[in-house]
Amino acid sequence: MENNISNNNNTENKELKTLLINPKNIFNSISKKIVKCSKTTLNISTEIIDAILSENKDKLIKLSEKGLPDDLPILRALVWKINLGYLPINSNLWEKTFLEKRKLYNLYKDMFIKQIEKERREKNYKNREIIEQILKDVSRTGQNFSFFFQSTNKNILFSQEELLKMYKERRDCAFQNIDDYYLLEKENETHADVLTRILIIYSKFAPEISYHQGMNEILAPIYYCYSYDKLYIEEKEEFIEADSFWTFFNLMSQMKMSFDEFVIDGNRSNTENLYLLLKILDKDLVKHMDEYNIKFEFFAVRWFILLFSQEFNIGEILRLWDVIFSCENVYYFTYYIALAVFQIKRNKLITSDMVDFMVEIQNFENIEIDDILELVWKIKNKYENQFLAIISKQKISDKGFITGGKIIYRRKTI
Repeated sequence: MENNISNNNNTENKELKTLLINPKNIFNSISKKIVKCSKTTLNISTEIIDAILSENKDKLIKLSEKGLPDDLPILRALVWKINLGYLPINSNLWEKTFLEKRKLYNLYKDMFIKQIEKERREKNYKNREIIEQILKDVSRTGQNFSFFFQSTNKNILFSQEELLKMYKERRDCAFQNIDDYYLLEKENETHADVLTRILIIYSKFAPEISYHQGMNEILAPIYYCYSYDKLYIEEKEEFIEADSFWTFFNLMSQMKMSFDEFVIDGNRSNTENLYLLLKILDKDLVKHMDEYNIKFEFFAVRWFILLFSQEFNIGEILRLWDVIFSCENVYYFTYYIALAVFQIKRNKLITSDMVDFMVEIQNFENIEIDDILELVWKIKNKYENQFLAIISKQKISDKGFITGGKIIYRRKTI
């Protein structure tokens, strides 16, 4: 009996493993194997797979901008890879893309890690400050979320006591020096170790952007999304690492104006736009803010840099990012989410002085994601044309912009 169960599981894993390569098997496998999925999930999955098979990117965007089902992580991981430009909409090219990208990442990884290891042995780091900053930031990633400090080996599960000890050791190491930190894969390395390696390789691979504080908070949900996908398909950890790197690279190519040396200027246009949009939505609230000299730069810059990743738990972030990533300008829906937050908190904000306002606008404890998304669509349906007139004046990046009421941005698969 046990052998039969084992054989069935092996067969199931093999079938599910083909999902990212052959989309024609997705819905059949979902309907047969993922029995706990709701009817709503199955319906959404059918439509999404339909859009992929017909190479209808517009339909896929329309479906994903409403949010993806939480009980089917494989679907979210797949749609993110397409919407963020890692995978083409043409599924016939997926296998080639995976093979080429994963091989290329491994080449870069070997090259850069060997270089850093040589520098470590010689005590002569060329980018010591950057590496130390990455170590510090990753040690603080998901402090209240044990996933990142668990082993990448799914057969090893650390206790809470062990996790706490590891976290303290890693934090102490990160805040001292990097001489004893090894970037090569370790037998029991944690997900945090993988995040560190990806960010260091990225800083080497894209020196014009390098690494800036907060990038760890952008990478972490992407990596978590792809790792959680392992519950449904037996992907190797090295593949998840490579896929996370290229997805992160594509996202940073668009967000680099928020992270380059002109970070203040880059985000000022976002906060200025938010001010103008809120003035259309709620001029009385803006007037109140002006009276108390409350600047959007005081609190909203990090919303645009981190895409609200510091304001919500990981499950809520995934749902928000389904919507944000459905538009090729990641800031487009970020504006609407920010406006929804203002609307939810309006009654308290409009009666607050500057100190109380700042406390309230940064308190997200009692905000429900469903309430935010409901307001996002109400605001968008009512004000989209007026908002586009404002946002169309903003340059998005050196590769794209919004113009003529349409969002124009060319994501290139690299």
